[in-house]
Amino acid sequence: MTTENIIDSTENEKNRAHSRGNVWITSATALVTAALTLAGTLAGIYFSPSDLAGRVAPNAAVTSTAVRSVFHTVTATATVTATPEEATEPTVAEPGAAEPSGGAEGDGTTAGAPVHLAELKDAVTARQGSSGPGAHKVNGHSYLHGIGMEIWSADYTAWAEYTLDGSYRTFSATLGLNDELATDSSAEFVISGNGRVLYRKTVKYTQQVKADVDVTGLVKLRLAVTRVGGKTDDHLRGAVFGDATLSR
Repeated sequence: MTTENIIDSTENEKNRAHSRGNVWITSATALVTAALTLAGTLAGIYFSPSDLAGRVAPNAAVTSTAVRSVFHTVTATATVTATPEEATEPTVAEPGAAEPSGGAEGDGTTAGAPVHLAELKDAVTARQGSSGPGAHKVNGHSYLHGIGMEIWSADYTAWAEYTLDGSYRTFSATLGLNDELATDSSAEFVISGNGRVLYRKTVKYTQQVKADVDVTGLVKLRLAVTRVGGKTDDHLRGAVFGDATLSR
């Protein structure tokens, strides 16, 4: 090979190397340009309003949503502020506050509580024969708050009339004959209100009969007893209205 041929071969090799370098540079430049273009497009879509992005690119809305999802992942945590319920303080009566009033007619009882008729001595405004409060025993049972009436002979009637204030609703008592009477004794008990008979019952010795009578609105209450059987007995309080009470 001559010296001239060697020189031509060397020049050709340089030209081929130069050409390959230009190709690589061109390719790299194209890639960089494309990357920059894509980045610019994405940034424009991300930072532009959604309506503008929709006009610039057909899929801008979807692309924008996707890009925002990639760049911003936010987890929202609800914050609840607990407000403690207001404590309910107990109601404390102030010093000197008035206490609930007692029963009617100044009897010292609590309003609404039953009142023993034996405690209303001043309420008796009329009577016939001997009668009054006391403790009496009927068939072995003691009634400490009873009203006793005399029934000393057959067909004799004793009665007591009470004037009330009309605030009571029920009169209750256990009717019976005192254990001190003769065993063949019997008596008729009559309970009347405002002149009208409300209850009537004949009771024999050893019997205990419970009576509950409606006295709503009545101002006159009369208790009467007539002896209908048994020999004459001088016991003053033979007929018993045991634990007679008035309830509002």
